[in-house]
Amino acid sequence: MPSTAPDPGQRPGPPGQSITATQELDSMGRAPEGARGYSSRQVEAFVRACEESLRAVEAGGEPEVASADVRGKAFDAEEGGYDVADVDSMLDSYEDRLARAECARFAAEHGRPALQARAEELAGLVMGRLHRREGERFRRPVGKRAAGYFAGDVDRLCEELLAYFAAAERVSPRPLREAAFRVASGRTAYDEAQVDAFMTRVGELIQTLRWSDAYSAEDR
Repeated sequence: MPSTAPDPGQRPGPPGQSITATQELDSMGRAPEGARGYSSRQVEAFVRACEESLRAVEAGGEPEVASADVRGKAFDAEEGGYDVADVDSMLDSYEDRLARAECARFAAEHGRPALQARAEELAGLVMGRLHRREGERFRRPVGKRAAGYFAGDVDRLCEELLAYFAAAERVSPRPLREAAFRVASGRTAYDEAQVDAFMTRVGELIQTLRWSDAYSAEDR
């Protein structure tokens, strides 16, 4: 596995040093006149939920939003809404900040060796499926007309992830954040729910590797 320490200068800071929801919203621009952006109401509600969830995780409570929820978040479009690129960057930040808080909580409750063991367990599960043959990595949708993800798109991402884990100096959730699958059905498709669950596990692996390595670096 490659080195997985977070990038220097990365936006998320230590738990307890996040900016406020108001500051986060003020930092985002609006779509140009006549263009569509993300729904203001939905974005503002989600930012507040993320900030409350960060405080909950750091206090040992149950968060409304987990890091895995952020990656798949979608908003409606509206004219004059929040700038798409700015919101996407904000989502990246919240996923990282929540993942770090979750890992810190896990390490505090179970010990840092347990966090590393969790990363190794996840790696075994993820790599086992990534190494399966093309076209055989996931089950097919139930029913001939049932829709799912185009298997070719999913297999392509799996091959990219294999190469990425082997070659990257630092792993990042970026490949997952940029992934998109076309809709298909029958033998050309993979079951959507199974693929989504696996990609959530890949995201958990990446974030656990990043922060467990960060803690290891602090100990050295």
